[in-house]
Amino acid sequence: MRYIFSAVIAALVAVAPLAVAVSASAATDPASGVGVKLTDVSPAAVAADPRAASYIVGSVEPGGSTTSRVTVTNPSPTQQTVFLYTGAAHIADGTFQGEANPSSNDLTSWTRLSDSEIALPGGAKKTITVTVAVPADAAPGEQYAAVWAEIRGTTSKDSPVVQASRAGIRMYVTVGGSNAAATDFTVTSVSPSRNEAGVPSVTALVTNTGGRAIDATGTLRLSDGPGGLSAGPFTLARATTVAPGESANAIFTLDKALPDGPWTAHLAVKSGVDERTADATFTFPATGVGTPVKITTPPDNSLMISLIVGGGVVVLAGAAAAAVLSRRTAARKRGRV
Repeated sequence: MRYIFSAVIAALVAVAPLAVAVSASAATDPASGVGVKLTDVSPAAVAADPRAASYIVGSVEPGGSTTSRVTVTNPSPTQQTVFLYTGAAHIADGTFQGEANPSSNDLTSWTRLSDSEIALPGGAKKTITVTVAVPADAAPGEQYAAVWAEIRGTTSKDSPVVQASRAGIRMYVTVGGSNAAATDFTVTSVSPSRNEAGVPSVTALVTNTGGRAIDATGTLRLSDGPGGLSAGPFTLARATTVAPGESANAIFTLDKALPDGPWTAHLAVKSGVDERTADATFTFPATGVGTPVKITTPPDNSLMISLIVGGGVVVLAGAAAAAVLSRRTAARKRGRV
């Protein structure tokens, strides 16, 4: 089996739990790492899908389940406490990308680990079970996540930075069956307006492109206003329900005191665990409805995780801890599992 070992990372706990980035020096490593690998993989599973030799790969019908066994190893000479959890992932730009921790999706919500924390003596190992139980109403399609094993250092009043290292295994789980297609939607345009009483609002057109009804909630922030003003977050007063194939307006009511602009709007519209973000620049009209504004998709600012299986290295990047390493730059890196 193929091991995946982790490199040193840093987490700035004062900013966000487990916001992580590449450490300045391996000399600060709190331990020599942690390893994970699949065990007891059947030859038939590998013959059916060669990915099963290295990753958790399964095809499950709605209402069914699958179980894998993962061995966690402490290669250091001292005892380590290992934290175990799952995290969401997706595929983009030709790479398998882990998302920021904590992160979740359908697959992580279906997955249960037999242990969430284990104490391993130096050189010891322990095998845990990973069970994926797919609900009966699950949508068909392939889902992505990762199983993570992590060790952490300690903090002190003089140093709020936690040194940590972790390793992980990809998860590819395909749901079969004839259930409706998965949830999917887009935010296609934004319209600013101001009513006769002078109250401004922003209308986001939400289009349901999936196979299931959505209940859209969301937040709106404004920035780059007159004199550098910012405002928000503003929230939707109620969820906007949109049937498959339909569109509906999600209306944010804002503060009457807001000047006309121009403004840059940052929207985050969510239904369940699915979220879409969009940016737009506009000026509120003196009264009435302004011209719909085409939205732009902001860059992906989620924390990307890189697991280089061949070299056995895990690199995690995020702006929070990057600020600790260099106060002049906030380096964000995209990686691959």
